[in-house]
Order: sequence, then structure tokens, then C-alpha cells
Amino acid sequence: NSDSFTLTRNAAITLDQSNQALVGIAEYLNEKISPATGFELPVEKHGKIEFKLVEDASLGDEGYQLKVKHSDILITANKPAGIFYGVQTLLQMFPAEIKSKTVQPEDKKWTIPCAEITDKPQFPWRGLMLDVSRHWFTKEEVLKYIDELAEYKMNVFHWHLTNDQGWRIEIKKYPKLTEIGAFRDSSEINHFGSDVYDGKRHGGFYTQEDLKEIVDYAAKRHITIIPEVSMPGHASAAIASYPWLGTSGKQIKVPGKFGVHYEVFNVADPDVMKFLDEVTDEVIAIFPGSVFHIGG
Repeated sequence: NSDSFTLTRNAAITLDQSNQALVGIAEYLNEKISPATGFELPVEKHGKIEFKLVEDASLGDEGYQLKVKHSDILITANKPAGIFYGVQTLLQMFPAEIKSKTVQPEDKKWTIPCAEITDKPQFPWRGLMLDVSRHWFTKEEVLKYIDELAEYKMNVFHWHLTNDQGWRIEIKKYPKLTEIGAFRDSSEINHFGSDVYDGKRHGGFYTQEDLKEIVDYAAKRHITIIPEVSMPGHASAAIASYPWLGTSGKQIKVPGKFGVHYEVFNVADPDVMKFLDEVTDEVIAIFPGSVFHIGG
């Protein structure tokens, strides 16, 4: 069919092999297609799929041009991010079975319609927020979430890591934040303000090694993670861990009730400000993005 390109195991990817970001995108494409196709595309000098960086001011930092011909596919962009988004569009053009996690029948045709697409984002910040502090998500669930952000060409993952109902990030200097603050005895259920509880322990946290792995996973998908550590409010889980952080000085439990809580960090105390500085230093060391969210 001269109106389409058919992907076979004889195809290969051509790119500048000195550019690690482009090599990473080729690996990503193979990760996506190999479970369904049963083959991987090698990187060679004369492949049928080419990733090419060019200088085209009209495409900006994340735009791309995708040309699908009967014999080959060319994706051009100014930056690797644009190539990555071109690959996402390419994946959308495959038959739906490309998303299958199992190898499809031998006679399955992986055809893509011939097309020429020029695309660039309208908004430079395209993100979603995930609140893991009120409801715990495992590392594997977060990685899946990031993968789905990438499929929708989003580039920011706002990660809400602390709140009244749970502290989810390991801080080496203050281990009780996760020993105590990462777990609550029970959670309010049915509806907001129901005052009915499930009686089940709930929680979990990410080690700093987990966080570095997730940051790396996101970066390979051209996603920046914005960590959120709430202050001066939404601090009950931290105060349950270290009562001296709060304005009342009282020992409290990590609450299972949702809504507004009146335990807040005592920012009039220099020791509490030192604590916030030290926590912030550890968090910033893990997340290389330029934005750190403090809730407010």
C-alpha cells in the first residue's frame, strides 16, 4: 500500500549516536513497541526511521515535524523534547494493539498512514498534580502515572508529597517524619465530613533512592517534577512526628480526618525555621527542576 508505511523487524532507527537524549528516545520507542511486535529496532546508519535535530525557529523547544512516507519516517525538531513528542504522535498512529503487553499474531500488520504533521505546544507548562499525601500511591503506580503524562505530551508532574494526613518523603536528618508521619491509623470514608472511619492503617513513603529513580524516569520522558512540601499549614503529620514543630507543642496523631486542621508549624521559633531549611535542602538536592512548591 503506497499510502502507508509498514513497520517490520527489518527497520532500524537512525540518529546522532553521540546524543544520549536521542539514544534514550530510541530505547523508549523500543520499550513501547517490542511487547506487541515481538522485535526491537536497532540503531544503524541507514535506518527507515530517522530522528534529526535541525534549526527551525518556528518549532520552538518542543515542536516537531513528522513525515511518514511509504518507504521511511523522518522526525525533525530543534531539541530532543520535540523528537520525543514526535515519537508519541507516531505511537498514536499505530494500530491500537501496539499498546498490548503481549506479542500479537505473526501476520499482524503494523501500518501507519502516510502523513506530514507539524506540531508544537500552545502552552509551555502542561502538567498534572498527584496528591500522594492524602492517599498513598506506590512507586510503581507513580511511574505508570508519569508514563501516561508522557503519552499526553505533558511536561510537568506536580507531586504533592506532604500534608496533614501523611508525610511521604524520606528526610535523612529527621527519620521520624516517615517512621511516624507516613502512616495513619484510620481514614475518613463515605463522604467529606462524614466522621465515619475505616479503621485501617494507611500509608507509605518513598526513600530518597526511590525518588531519584522516579526523577530519572520522568526526565527520560521530558517531564520535570515539581515537589510540594506544605508549609506552614497542612503540617499535622510532621507535628505528629516531632511535636515541638507545632504551635501548641502537644503530641498529636497523624489525622485520618480530611479538611482543615489547625496544627501549623511554629514559624516564630528559629528551631522550626532551621528544620524547614534543612528539609528543603534535602528535597532540593533530589529534584533538579527550578520550582519548589511550599503549599502556602
